Amino acid sequence: MSSTGSLVVARGCSWRFDSPTALDDCCGTNVTLTVVGTVTSQTICGTTHTRTWRATDCCSNSITCSQTVTVAGQTLPTVSIVQAGQTVTVTWTGPGHLEAADTIGPGAIWMPVSTTSPFITSTMHGEQRFFRVVCP
Repeated sequence: MSSTGSLVVARGCSWRFDSPTALDDCCGTNVTLTVVGTVTSQTICGTTHTRTWRATDCCSNSITCSQTVTVAGQTLPTVSIVQAGQTVTVTWTGPGHLEAADTIGPGAIWMPVSTTSPFITSTMHGEQRFFRVVCP
């Protein structure tokens, strides 16, 4: 039995659980898939939905697997970045902590800089800096 694994989707995007596939050495595709249950839990940064399936073969052997879908951003933080001369003030509302990086993209190294808002720095001196708020 195999499933597609966990998914993360943005709030407002449509999604669905991906049904697993099951193949048995003795019964081939003569396998019955049933939904055992779906559990939904709310977190500070989104909602997690976990569905569990059971595959039962023609000899009544069974196995289960699950898929978890996280709908991220139920409580979206709002971010304000204001620069005055060499001073940058980053203010955010909502859950999470602030991280900063010198670049963006696959090689970016994000470093935690503050868990409290506002964050004020005067060390920019012409540097380019990227900020993001990360849910806990």
